[in-house]
Amino acid sequence: MPPCKSLSAALYLLCLTLPLAAEPPNGGRLKRNNDDRRQTDPSRDVREKMTIPDAIGGKTYDDWKKDLDHLDPSVRDNAVVAILGFGEKATEAVPKLIAVLKKEVDAGVRAKILLALRILPLKGADRKNTIQAVGHVVGNDSQAAIRYEAVQTLTRLITDEPSVQAAQAIIGDVVRCVSVTSSWQLREACIMALIATVDTEKGPEPRVTDALILHSKGGPLGEPSRRVRMEAIIALGAVGRPHDPKTLEQVRGALKDHINSRDKAINIWAHVSLMALEDKVNEKDIKMIVDCLGEKDREIRMQAVTALGAMAKKASEHVKDICKLLEKEREPMVQVAACRALPRMGDKSDRVLQALIRLTKLDNQKTNEVVLAACAALGHFHVDSPEVMAAMKAVLNHKALSEQEMKMVEESIKVLESPLPDAPKPKGKADKK
Repeated sequence: MPPCKSLSAALYLLCLTLPLAAEPPNGGRLKRNNDDRRQTDPSRDVREKMTIPDAIGGKTYDDWKKDLDHLDPSVRDNAVVAILGFGEKATEAVPKLIAVLKKEVDAGVRAKILLALRILPLKGADRKNTIQAVGHVVGNDSQAAIRYEAVQTLTRLITDEPSVQAAQAIIGDVVRCVSVTSSWQLREACIMALIATVDTEKGPEPRVTDALILHSKGGPLGEPSRRVRMEAIIALGAVGRPHDPKTLEQVRGALKDHINSRDKAINIWAHVSLMALEDKVNEKDIKMIVDCLGEKDREIRMQAVTALGAMAKKASEHVKDICKLLEKEREPMVQVAACRALPRMGDKSDRVLQALIRLTKLDNQKTNEVVLAACAALGHFHVDSPEVMAAMKAVLNHKALSEQEMKMVEESIKVLESPLPDAPKPKGKADKK
């Protein structure tokens, strides 16, 4: 991925990987845990290794595909799940799944189809058709839980392989969904989707900006959820500058309303988004964020670290402040945020590497996520020094890590051992034949 040319672009990328927890409207807890590798496809590794079976449950692929039209919703439900078991061949069923989704009356079956479309690799026109079909569910389904699943699927589709025209066609559906009052989780997810639908070259449409401004405001007539307000404030910086001067002033005004907020997390992101709009780092604003690294509240420290990471190399001189924080930081959520922020800031000095190596030595179930994040960061830096390699391989001897987590560490080691992609050839040396 090419380096970010502006603060808005950096903030845009961060929004797509922001380590916040999102709870689905139908209860339970769904964790948005997307790191820079964008591992959003839970079946990818399985599909890559599996062979296509001749039959599942005594039925062939064609048999299960026919069951998608069965009168019994439980049969249709089973058919969706079974089709996924046919690996890459299941991609052929995408047009049929879209057709069923458009007319499906059973909420459970709609949810399964949305999950399937989130997992399956899409080809050619299937991507555009899927985005449009899922967008319609986002804007019109009668159940918040189904809309939430649709928003998750939509964001994944647009994030992984942006399709600007298809995304532009369903912006109205997403904007309409942001106004759903029955679920703050759904509104938060819709804001994430709006960020992904914006054409970064053209800038945000007025209806997108209006929706974000509305949900950035609190008070009796404003957005009741603090989480949604914060997401909207971040999004106002991430979607870039509106071309209309009047709209730009409205965005600035909405952000300045939060500059002196008593909520320091809101305060932090208002500063970041204002800097993103101007594409200019203000030292006074940076100092305010750096000072928050010393706050007693762990969430404020986490948000401050994440904000510095959002500014990428433009805040690189403050890498030292994050490393200093890590010397005494004991909260896993802050440590993980630091591991995700440091690679974005582009400093792979010995001080940074030593800070990450120290985190890889933690061997406690509560800190497994920290260890994995530190390994991923070291893999990203691609410094295969003996000390770094020894630290990474030592993690494989940890007792707290599960088998799946061990595999993730092994993947980070493989990244570190592999050559950098598109490495330039040394000048002046001809290729040996």
